[in-house]
Amino acid sequence: MTERKKVLFFGLSYFVRKLLSLYLERRPCIAVDIDLSFEHDWGSKDNLELYVGDASSIVLWKKLPVDSVSHIVFSLNDRDVVEELCRIARETFKLDIPIIGITN
Repeated sequence: MTERKKVLFFGLSYFVRKLLSLYLERRPCIAVDIDLSFEHDWGSKDNLELYVGDASSIVLWKKLPVDSVSHIVFSLNDRDVVEELCRIARETFKLDIPIIGITN
């Protein structure tokens, strides 16, 4: 049986946390935020990997299992960080997967 691809979330804003909770019911996920000090009930964490770090850090990206990712979802306010996230995904890791940004 093949392993299911994961959804990678950056920037755990209120809306992204809600979306992540819905995804966790259906598939494994990876969540990254610069500050994971907030409390949230994720339910079963068997299918959730949490990382603390900056989405624009290549050091962080090298720790992520990017080969097992099918989508990237982000909610980030800094345009430079968003551009770097996309550059790392496309140019450095050659990921040809959907990248979805959520703004409010």
